Amino acid sequence: MAGIDPKRPLSSSKNFFGIKSVDWKKWAAIAEIVGTFAVVISLIFVGISIQKNTAVVQAEQQNLLYELTDDWLSDQVSHPELYDIQFRATNRQALTDIERARFSDQVYRALNVWENAQFKNRNGLLTDEQYRFWHNANVAWVECCVPRWVWKELDADEFHPEFVSTVDAIFDSLDE
Repeated sequence: MAGIDPKRPLSSSKNFFGIKSVDWKKWAAIAEIVGTFAVVISLIFVGISIQKNTAVVQAEQQNLLYELTDDWLSDQVSHPELYDIQFRATNRQALTDIERARFSDQVYRALNVWENAQFKNRNGLLTDEQYRFWHNANVAWVECCVPRWVWKELDADEFHPEFVSTVDAIFDSLDE
């Protein structure tokens, strides 16, 4: 056997075939470093994906609020007498019991959309900027078009206490 010394230990720098042995500790350290970078890159990717997903969810929630508002407005268009009822209610003119109930129902539905926006904002499903739009629009609507008697007749227990405080504060500011 030329070139192979059977008495020579295999732990030398060359293996049985005469090829230089691999330093496994060195390769293990390199593999650990590469693995660490892969984990970091994966975490960055997951973070970016979560941010994009959050933006998509917020946009979807905003669209849902638009759809609910559109349904409410469609009822108003489909039933023009609701405009008349709203006009008379906001101008403190007499309403029949049925008209009061219809008007209260319309107000309740609109307030429910606003409360929904507040809930979504509180839970991170709407940005503060998105919520400000809904809040400001609804404050203006309550100030101009919702008589206090409607708010008092609605069952406050059906709304979240934070929302009740928000609407109460609007009516309190109108008294000043």
